[in-house]
Amino acid sequence: MSAVALELLIDGHWHKAGTLEVPDEAAGPSGQSFFEYDFDFLDTWVDSGRFDVAVSLTMPLEFGPTVRTSWPTFLDDLRPMGNARTWWLNRFRLPDTPSSDFRLLRDGTVAPIGNVRIREAVPTERTEPRRFPASAVVEREHDFITWAADHGAQVGGATGAGGESPKLLLRRTTNDEVWIDVGQDAPDDADALVLVKFARGKSERDRVILRSEYVYYRALQKLGIDTIAADGMELREGKNGPSLWLPRFDHRGGTRLGVESMYSLLGAAPGTRLRHQDVLSALQKVCTGDWPAVLTEYVRRDVLNLVFGNSDNHGRNTSVVKSATEVSLAPIYDFAPMKMDLEGLTRTTTWGTFERGGDVDWKKLLPTFGEHEATLRASLRELAEQLAELPRLLRKLGLPKETMEFPALGLAETAARLRVWGLR
Repeated sequence: MSAVALELLIDGHWHKAGTLEVPDEAAGPSGQSFFEYDFDFLDTWVDSGRFDVAVSLTMPLEFGPTVRTSWPTFLDDLRPMGNARTWWLNRFRLPDTPSSDFRLLRDGTVAPIGNVRIREAVPTERTEPRRFPASAVVEREHDFITWAADHGAQVGGATGAGGESPKLLLRRTTNDEVWIDVGQDAPDDADALVLVKFARGKSERDRVILRSEYVYYRALQKLGIDTIAADGMELREGKNGPSLWLPRFDHRGGTRLGVESMYSLLGAAPGTRLRHQDVLSALQKVCTGDWPAVLTEYVRRDVLNLVFGNSDNHGRNTSVVKSATEVSLAPIYDFAPMKMDLEGLTRTTTWGTFERGGDVDWKKLLPTFGEHEATLRASLRELAEQLAELPRLLRKLGLPKETMEFPALGLAETAARLRVWGLR
């Protein structure tokens, strides 16, 4: 029996929450698992009424073990995925098979997004963090990349930080130096927490997509849409291409928030095709805010994905954030013109029979929302009026010409497309 301890960051301190046991490592995530909260942890938090003290919203605080035929899917939000998984496999010289996943979970889940971590992955010996100039990140200097990878900055997890694009989680000082906060136990540290994202591949198209992502966030901000904060966001160019510096969205007012993906809430494995209707059902069960407002925001975001050509809408790219008092949609992240990607990424979360080939039949879909239809229509009409001027805004913000003129995106025809959809 193999086991790992799960810890939660609550009010600035890490607490052992419980233990995950896996009878057969070789079976990987599809193998049986046992999870049980620690008695002392339950004694402290079970009656707290907080939303940030469970390892997952699907695994509330309760006494006794939870037995599953597979691993809990919230672990996919923590363990190395995509580019990070490949790096850890190479480092440990492991085969790219499910039998390696427990080792990656135990040893490669150093400092994931959110407020859950694996205790065994955190180094037991602490050394003074080594600081590098930010230029070392921009230029991807060998010494820095080696140090970063060895100290857990290579991003694991699935909630907006995993995936195929290389990413690093760093702290940045006011002197423009960076360091790696392995322990993540200094919530009062004034150094900014940033996620640095590089181009998905080595082609110029990949670089254009990353530059466009930066402009897209700025456009969303100008439109008053909830996305990654503008303060601290930068696009930096280096000899090896651009890097996008993004403020972390799992921090609010010095407090670390829990983060959980739609895959986790739905109990779905990475790569699973989803229906928006099922995602909405899951959100309705956990979000604490006004449901019509959450529903409207979610549908508006899908319109934005369609208009901006962000076709990579899998279940890791939408999440909820969890504070002590509420559960809400995370700000929009991983928002880029992925229709331009050379791999031809298509939408994996769809409206089922109301969608074909990436085209949504809004005229037939909206009536299915019943009592919420009128509110939705009004909000989408308001959004459509804002988006009618999108081409002008994107040009003003400096969107690369290749993106602006990319045929499959149709950004210049935004107003006409919205009319065809019946939203204007």
